[in-house]
Amino acid sequence: MSYKWKLALSCFMVLSIVVTLCVGCAEEEKEKKVTIVIGNLTDLTGAAAPALVPLQLALEAQVRHINEEDPIPGVELKILRYDSRYDPARAIPGYDWLRERGAEVIYTEMADMGEVLLPFAGRDKVPVVCASVTEPLYKPPGWVFCINLDAKDLVVSIMEWISDNWDYDKDGKPQIGTAGWGMPYGYRVAEGAEYCQDHPDKYEYVGSYLAPAGTVTWSGEIRALKDCDYVVLTTPGAVQPSTFASEFRDKGYTAKFIGTDALAAFWGVMMGKVGSEDLDGTLIGQGWPWVQPDPIVDYMKELAYKYYSLDRADERIYSDASWVSGGIQEYIFIKCLQQAIEAVGAENFDGQAFYDTAINFSLTWEGAPDLGFTPTERRVSRWMQVYEYSHAEGDFIVHATWAEITEE
Repeated sequence: MSYKWKLALSCFMVLSIVVTLCVGCAEEEKEKKVTIVIGNLTDLTGAAAPALVPLQLALEAQVRHINEEDPIPGVELKILRYDSRYDPARAIPGYDWLRERGAEVIYTEMADMGEVLLPFAGRDKVPVVCASVTEPLYKPPGWVFCINLDAKDLVVSIMEWISDNWDYDKDGKPQIGTAGWGMPYGYRVAEGAEYCQDHPDKYEYVGSYLAPAGTVTWSGEIRALKDCDYVVLTTPGAVQPSTFASEFRDKGYTAKFIGTDALAAFWGVMMGKVGSEDLDGTLIGQGWPWVQPDPIVDYMKELAYKYYSLDRADERIYSDASWVSGGIQEYIFIKCLQQAIEAVGAENFDGQAFYDTAINFSLTWEGAPDLGFTPTERRVSRWMQVYEYSHAEGDFIVHATWAEITEE
């Protein structure tokens, strides 16, 4: 072989090696992704676990779907969980543990956690997204963003709906009272019910009877509320509403129950403990679609059937509100997170980037009012629906479709 051919062959081999290396580097670069950690401060073993464990699965399904089917360029989302055991004392240790492991944004379902973390979120520039609302979380606006309606406003709006649909000539004024655990969310629910005191022409308010957290026997509270037409259950957790409602019915009292979306999250527990017939007429206020046909409801159902067997999917969807309406709250959070990442790029994402996006975030889907935050508003919505459980139908009936909340 001549010298020129040998030289050409050597050059070709070198070029092939270089091309191969470059292709390999390009593929490696293409596959390399930034992992963005969602810190989930939740309850896996405490009083709220029956509702929040399904919520973890709904969040996991959505993140999995994005990573597999609709990836954010250059990003792998990861969920990291910390079990609060429904104990506010674990909020700060959980927050620190999640941050130490890379979480730039914290998602929690519990207002108690949000209230504890409020000053730390602003100090450390770590946004906390909370699926429950109490007034300290949004007044003044800070680094906590609430994917829900204020429980007080929900209850006030239900009271207004009752007044609009009550037959005063036949039944006089409705007697209403409140029972539950004395916790931040419970106090906020009770404040909503106490709206009745300011309108004695419309209601007879019997009183608020809030027991220490963990109470499971209710003889005194039931005795005080036995003649009510409606009893507002402050929820939080599965134990409080189900034990109260069961004992109330066992004593033969007939008041209908009222709850927020928190009660809907434990509806499967309520049905198992109290029963369909004894829950007939229960009113629940929610800021999200739930039982009615809706594109976002369909999306959540799709994910259940995609990642679970048929029986397990049906159980997730129909046992309570956690998978659908709770999953929708997570969906709103994830959309905000996606917009923040896309705005600055995966390598530059941090808590400040999320905050800057969140204060101008908006979202619309078919058949629902616009959602979003502003530089001065930390509640994502001002709209709600009233759901009434019908034993005869074996399901909820939707009332007051997308009524604007009544604020006091």
